[in-house]
Amino acid sequence: MEDERTLLEKLARGDRASFDALYMRYAAKTEEFLCRMLKNRAEAEDITHDLFLKIWQNRSTMAGVTAFGSYLFRMARNAVYDRFDSRAVRTNFARQTNLLPEYELPDVDNRDLLLLIQLAVEKMPGQRQRIFRMSREEGIANDEIARRLGISTRTVENQISRALSELRKLVTLILFFF
Repeated sequence: MEDERTLLEKLARGDRASFDALYMRYAAKTEEFLCRMLKNRAEAEDITHDLFLKIWQNRSTMAGVTAFGSYLFRMARNAVYDRFDSRAVRTNFARQTNLLPEYELPDVDNRDLLLLIQLAVEKMPGQRQRIFRMSREEGIANDEIARRLGISTRTVENQISRALSELRKLVTLILFFF
């Protein structure tokens, strides 16, 4: 199997087989990432195809790309941002700071990660989103959330656990690109 650098150089010269090889390596990962963010398989497929169309259209610049996975991730991330109203993202941006780990992630801009997490939280089912926000943004204890919403503490714990599991999967997928 050819290394990525060689494929990118050939792609820059218009080699269709190199494009196909990169597509086969990265399209499924990209689509999965987008699907997790958008919660819509059809939209994720469309964006993935659009991204690879842009890559083909701008193939002459690909020889300068040093890490195609990171490059493609940034394209996908920007496509997700374009799908959402930037005002809503900016309004909610500051509320998500407690979702990041204490350490720095390699090659991932924390602001970008925060925005992606915010978008993922916005796509959670209504009750899970409400419980997660009450717990993480407002700092309300699980038993108090249960009392306010008229549900069991165990339900609150389960919903928070599911929300965190979704976010862990998203972060793992993001780190897979690096």
